[in-house]
Amino acid sequence: MGEIDSIASGTRYSGGALLDGTFGATQGAGQGGGGGQGGGTAQSQPVSVLVGSEGTDTISITLANLTTAALFQGVDPATLNLTTQANATAMLGTLDTAIDTVSNARAEIGAQESRFNFSSSSSSIQTQTQNLQSATSTIRDVDVAAEQAALSSAQVKVSAAVSAEVAANNSMQSLLKLFG
Repeated sequence: MGEIDSIASGTRYSGGALLDGTFGATQGAGQGGGGGQGGGTAQSQPVSVLVGSEGTDTISITLANLTTAALFQGVDPATLNLTTQANATAMLGTLDTAIDTVSNARAEIGAQESRFNFSSSSSSIQTQTQNLQSATSTIRDVDVAAEQAALSSAQVKVSAAVSAEVAANNSMQSLLKLFG
């Protein structure tokens, strides 16, 4: 039974034990208080976890108390007597109840974990990333097109200037021939 309490108090997150019934009391300041060590309480206080970019994007989670005091209520390990069939059968019933409690707690933790649906957040982030890349590409394409238009305009101006200078030189040559 000591190993059960060791696991319950040793399963920690952010400095707080998760499975000994004190998680909400130690982690969720202003979340309701209470909890206490063991003592047979069924669950810790709920804790709000921020899951989005807005302050209201929270999920409230509650974890079960899985200490021996909660799992084996009314059973004192110091006076545990399994020498008779009746006592052993009663203890097996208590063990079955404890196993069911742990199984239900694991299922509840899994259900709460699935509420943290990071895949939809991930796909949303991926969509935003693709949209940003598309916008950047469009801006670059517009910049390239604008620069291409400016280059074409400059080439036309240079070509016109060269043609004008050639025409001016030709007319000077023609004039010199007339005088000369």
